[in-house]
Amino acid sequence: MEKNKTGKYLKYAIGEILLVVIGILIALSINNWNENKKKKETVKVYLQNFVEDLKDDKKNMELLEGHNLFRYHSLQHLLKLSGEPQFKSYNDYYYNIPPLSNYNPWKGAFPEEFNKEFVQLTFEASQQSLSYDLNQSTINELKNTGFFSFLDNNGLKESINNYYEEWNWRLGEHSVRLTWQVIAKWEDALADGGITTSDSFETSNSLSILKDYPNRLAILKRLIREAGWIAEGAGIVRKNASDLIEVVQEEINSYEK
Repeated sequence: MEKNKTGKYLKYAIGEILLVVIGILIALSINNWNENKKKKETVKVYLQNFVEDLKDDKKNMELLEGHNLFRYHSLQHLLKLSGEPQFKSYNDYYYNIPPLSNYNPWKGAFPEEFNKEFVQLTFEASQQSLSYDLNQSTINELKNTGFFSFLDNNGLKESINNYYEEWNWRLGEHSVRLTWQVIAKWEDALADGGITTSDSFETSNSLSILKDYPNRLAILKRLIREAGWIAEGAGIVRKNASDLIEVVQEEINSYEK
């Protein structure tokens, strides 16, 4: 200071401070980059697991669709064998109910005349319902850990949310509850005629329990309607799962670039 070098020292001190600040900022940037990289790797693993969950969904929906297509077509055939016209619901008018899939417990064309084994198999299937659930373990963990918000792809987020909303609307708790309510009424209606699924059909023509019984016919038609709705919904969810797998896989691939 005695030699009037204060300005030089101030410049030197400011330079040192700037270097320290720049060093800190660089260190923070590197740390943030590393943290983001770790998060991306974590999200990538979640997305890879999510793809496997979606593959499980496809298999489950395929089984659900096949089971209900058999219920739908076999119960329609019961009406035909009983001399009743086939039931036309809104499913038939607004949607195309597919033909039987590979899931056909009868293993062949339906009989054109009364067949005790076919009738019993159809009655048994009419009182059965498979699980409607999706595998949500990975997506729930992704959301609960907060990593779902880390996804930058808003289109992917929307696709995931739409996937579960569509499933819930078509095959959610309300659909499950309604199906079991109709099945319970059908079981009671059969029991009134002395029929349970554990019985072998001893009468010469068990279809007689449908003829001239409007209440049983009405419940049977409700079963057909619900089976058609579930089959159609499961097919849509299955296709949605397949489409979503492609979208998620694209996101995974973008992380590898």
